[in-house]
Amino acid sequence: MSSHSEQRRSGQDLLIPDWPELPEWAQARFSTSRAGNLAAHLPQCDLSAVEAARARLTLALQESLATSSTAITTPVKWLQQVHGIECIELPASEPNVGSVPVADASFTQRAGVVCAVLTADCLPILLCDVVNRRVAAVHAGWRGLLDGVIEASVVAAALQSAHLTAWIGPAIGACCFEIGPEVVEQIRAVFGAKAEPYLRPVAAEQPQDAPFSARSSRDSAVIRYRADLPALARLKLQRLGVSVASVRTSGLCSVCDQRFYSHRRAMGDLRTAGETRDLRTARGETRDLRAARGETEKQQPLAEHGRFASLIWMQS
Repeated sequence: MSSHSEQRRSGQDLLIPDWPELPEWAQARFSTSRAGNLAAHLPQCDLSAVEAARARLTLALQESLATSSTAITTPVKWLQQVHGIECIELPASEPNVGSVPVADASFTQRAGVVCAVLTADCLPILLCDVVNRRVAAVHAGWRGLLDGVIEASVVAAALQSAHLTAWIGPAIGACCFEIGPEVVEQIRAVFGAKAEPYLRPVAAEQPQDAPFSARSSRDSAVIRYRADLPALARLKLQRLGVSVASVRTSGLCSVCDQRFYSHRRAMGDLRTAGETRDLRTARGETRDLRAARGETEKQQPLAEHGRFASLIWMQS
């Protein structure tokens, strides 16, 4: 089920997913770029600024909790994400203090332990087994999605599909995720004919008012497509036996919505910086709708390189 309603706010830096299926004993949050860059692996990043941003995030998480029963008992364990399918359990049975685990997903069955992933166009996917009381956070780019990171995480965490609910957070949307035929063929190889509704051919020469295009789309000899990555993730979950009604999607595009970091936007894959002011209008969003969401007419400048977090944990 897709949900395009505004997310509930939890302070300036954190939002609460619109995820009614999440039980009361579980908590979830996701950050915006106002929380600062939370990734330490980016080139030329200021590590002291990253540590400060992570400390502020932890404080904001604690301040957002209503009671001590929802308290976070251990520091957030960040992952070294490599676009793979490894899913680890937290806390580790033999913790190596100061180490950064190489994995693209984590799960826990202990209260107060936070599972978190960092994204900036890739899919952040939060999972909760509502019967067996286990939660997981998954980082899925298109490679990880096709290679089976969702399936690997469900198996590693021993999540039961019949009892599973999922939330797919802000990521590059079908409006902006332009790919070439080589990636399309990989998608078709995994999903078969069921992928077709989520692959839309686009003209090689984009009109001047097109909101987004990759530079390589100018090659008239290559047919390109826009792919709906969140929809493909939903299809993966449905294949696992998760009910359609149990899967929520934020409906937020990380490229279009400047509250979030976007790798493509930061790399300049929009033709001009000024083009961002027309993104929402091009997608049919009126001034009144934007105002209702608390947005101002004056858009923020393009975001710098960074990653935002999606987090889930259980309360005691």
